[in-house]
Amino acid sequence: MLQRRDAPKLWVLLDEAVLMRPTGGARVMREQLAHLLEMTELPHVIVQVAPFAVTAHTSPGNGITYLRFAMDGLPDVAYIEHLTNATSVNKQESTDEYRWILDSLSAQSPSPAESRDLLRQALKRYSVGNRLSDGSAV
Repeated sequence: MLQRRDAPKLWVLLDEAVLMRPTGGARVMREQLAHLLEMTELPHVIVQVAPFAVTAHTSPGNGITYLRFAMDGLPDVAYIEHLTNATSVNKQESTDEYRWILDSLSAQSPSPAESRDLLRQALKRYSVGNRLSDGSAV
């Protein structure tokens, strides 16, 4: 979908923790990070890595997907993931709060160019011959 001529704009804020936790193992992490770096080369894809140092009042604590639609009359939607379920809200006063959280988080995060550097560093950590933070070989 992101390769289409009429692809939507995608803005992603990743928690730094996802770069440190080898979900699926080193090979999966290498593949995922390489793909993510490739996607950041697209002009309509913005990726930022939210650092551990972000203050608690702007860190959502759980996954938020914020959707804006190009069609007039469709409200923004915030989709919030919880441990066992998810909630979606489309009332403007609620979506405005989630938008403020995401805007604040973005403002406190490295730029997209700096975030690409963080992604490259993470990819190197999962390269063959390196060791993970727990001492295990990659």
